[in-house]
Amino acid sequence: MIIMTEAEYAAVKACIAVLSASLLDAAGEKELFQLQQAAKLWETRLELD
Repeated sequence: MIIMTEAEYAAVKACIAVLSASLLDAAGEKELFQLQQAAKLWETRLELD
């Protein structure tokens, strides 16, 4: 179990959101599904244009 502060957790969520956004342009269907699953795991909203 990983223990982190709320600030650290927020930073991790922000990093996932930034990485997800940067990968969306090159992502195929499989990669997009994996990004969505990671976002759900970290309770991060993945917004698609």
